[in-house]
Amino acid sequence: MTYEMFTNDPTKVETPSPIASSEKVNYMIVTEPQSSYPVDNKNTGVGYSTLAAAVAAAAENDTLIVNEDVTISGNRLENNVTVTIMGKTGDEKILRDKGLDNIMFLPKKAITLKDIILDGQSVNRKKPVFEVSNAAVTLTLDNVTVQNFSRTDSDQKQGHICLKTNGTVVLRNTTFLDNAVAEGYGDVFVGVNKKVILDGNNIIPNGIFIEKSYAIIDSVATHTTPIDLIVE
Repeated sequence: MTYEMFTNDPTKVETPSPIASSEKVNYMIVTEPQSSYPVDNKNTGVGYSTLAAAVAAAAENDTLIVNEDVTISGNRLENNVTVTIMGKTGDEKILRDKGLDNIMFLPKKAITLKDIILDGQSVNRKKPVFEVSNAAVTLTLDNVTVQNFSRTDSDQKQGHICLKTNGTVVLRNTTFLDNAVAEGYGDVFVGVNKKVILDGNNIIPNGIFIEKSYAIIDSVATHTTPIDLIVE
């Protein structure tokens, strides 16, 4: 076998000697190092033992990579900077501690969760997973599964994602799975006009409860399963 190689002179062709079968060729295979921490800051390379610590240390527009299942316990998680939280493979879970009777996420600025599973461990609680009540907040769930959450008490009417008084919620390819809500209410509570935006294919079995005469925005959504809209 021969190989032709052109030089700077287009009229000349050099033919290098082929590699002999007895010669060894060394290759270097580069693999991504495995983190020893449950959560890594993609921007800084710093690892954290808890998601709360990673969020507290994040700078504006940082991305946090969840490498394994993590649990939110004690205090609710609040972000004071715009941040993205995403699973490394899409199979990682953020679990609500079985003893946590509090909101899981109370965003103070924009927050995106992507390629991750939120799991309530099938414990009935009084507080929602998310409460959005700040004009500075856009909560985006992108390819997220929200599962095993329960709020069935008659006075718990604001679902698992509660858009309470201000802010914006974007649901993109979000699946609600095996959740329970108070009778007559939905997985999502809409308390602000035209600030819930549906995008892609969302699966919301318990529907969306819409307060007063408010509306939602269905933006280029391609839902394969009907979504009930429950109007007050």
